[in-house]
Amino acid sequence: MLKQVKSQVQRVLQGSNRHSMEGFKDRALSTEALGRLLLQHQTEEEREFRDRLQKGTVHNALAMVRLFNADSEQDIRVKFYRDSAAWCPYCHKVWLLLEEKQISYRLEKINMRCYGDKPFSYTSKYGQLLPAVEIDGQGITESNDIMFALER
Repeated sequence: MLKQVKSQVQRVLQGSNRHSMEGFKDRALSTEALGRLLLQHQTEEEREFRDRLQKGTVHNALAMVRLFNADSEQDIRVKFYRDSAAWCPYCHKVWLLLEEKQISYRLEKINMRCYGDKPFSYTSKYGQLLPAVEIDGQGITESNDIMFALER
């Protein structure tokens, strides 16, 4: 049996078994076609959620911008760096304070060490620490220091 498998593998590698791929047709949809299909099957509620997520008006872990009241993206003074999987409890407490105080912010998700490397653009400013924020361009690490700065 092992000899038969070995000889079949050798024939495939040598190209003598080309007939095995005859009739094969790639029927996978393109990314664009899948996107159109998804839009056709979304409920009105799902479309509204995606729209609100894009506008930054919904509290959700997927949001990259969060706006409160009449703020626009140009009014954002805080950039919040948190872990990409939303597991970090220190990131959570800063996130909750931003939501409680209704402080508009832009979000950048950064890997924790346990599931990937952090980008150099982040580590060159803040090292390996999470969370971090930039308030009016000034970087702050350590969750308690961030919270004190946000309270001001």
